[in-house]
Amino acid sequence: MARILFTVCGVGLGHCMRSMPLIDYLQKEGHEIVLSSYGESQKFLKKKFSKVGSLKWFDLLFDKDQYRRTKTILYNLPNAPRVIASNFLNLLGLVREFRPDVIVSDFDFNSSLVGFMQNIPVILLSNMHMMEYNPIEMSVKDKIDYAVKERPIIHGFPRIDALFVLGFVRPRSMPKKARFFFQPVRKEVLEKKPLKKGFFLVYLSDGQSESLLAALKRFRDKKFVAIGAKPKHNVPPNFRFKQLDQESFAKDLAECNGVISHGGISLMCESLYLGKPVYTFTSKSFFERYYNGKLVEENGMGLLEEEPSFEGLGRFFSRLSEFEEKIEKNGFVPGGEALKKELSLSINELAKKHATAKNASPFWNT
Repeated sequence: MARILFTVCGVGLGHCMRSMPLIDYLQKEGHEIVLSSYGESQKFLKKKFSKVGSLKWFDLLFDKDQYRRTKTILYNLPNAPRVIASNFLNLLGLVREFRPDVIVSDFDFNSSLVGFMQNIPVILLSNMHMMEYNPIEMSVKDKIDYAVKERPIIHGFPRIDALFVLGFVRPRSMPKKARFFFQPVRKEVLEKKPLKKGFFLVYLSDGQSESLLAALKRFRDKKFVAIGAKPKHNVPPNFRFKQLDQESFAKDLAECNGVISHGGISLMCESLYLGKPVYTFTSKSFFERYYNGKLVEENGMGLLEEEPSFEGLGRFFSRLSEFEEKIEKNGFVPGGEALKKELSLSINELAKKHATAKNASPFWNT
């Protein structure tokens, strides 16, 4: 069995949610794993796993509920060299102590850099690469923005020995080096039976609630269960706010009539698995989430708006049965088992190659 350094992107909880079933499986297979992440994902992983290292990352800035990419870049730019250097040294310490055979990165740049510098094989889990293999309709301006802002991120990983592309629809084309899998879904969700109890599940993240809640308040005939921080004032009687809890969240997801969220892929896949139409609100500045929402819309399984509106939400509520039919037709089936087995096989294969390289190099024996 292999020693694995498993790093998880900490922007939101989506990467964490999809990585946890994989980590559980790999541990049951006998692999030894050390984790590392940052942000909310790092806090969440610490609740379940004992060996979780801490990384740093950049603050995301929002203005009027919308992510502001340019402001975020300018704000974080002065600290970028220090953050990247700190993460490299942190992971380098883990590598020297743990001596992993393989690095598994759920879209974490830091570990790919360490893998490149220390000659350790890297397996990358990515849903963002779907943008390359299943492009959405875009204007000329949007295509230029994508080429300038998103493609450098997708192609900016210093080392990738195996690429596992995850999604909820099949790509139109794929290079030979990449393998596609349907996104895995948490056990808590897989065990649930879909029902309809007459409410809509609303997932709120920091900085993205004010305009959405203002629009939803106008639908006095609807009931909403909102996951996130409760506003201090003007909470309407048809809203119920709850803190995030895996089991409770899965239950609410199974029992709701539809989902309203910012476009994170893990929640999107869980919703589609349970047959729930999805309304996505996110700007093009956060292109990964915008892409997810647009892909759902283009496949007839929900609607996308850059800014939440009363009119857009009304269209969503009026077309639920249409979206449900499309979801059933598309037939998203979680790829957890296939992904787990292939991931374990790739880890074992790359670990053997790495062991041969270590034995041939005096560096690893010092």
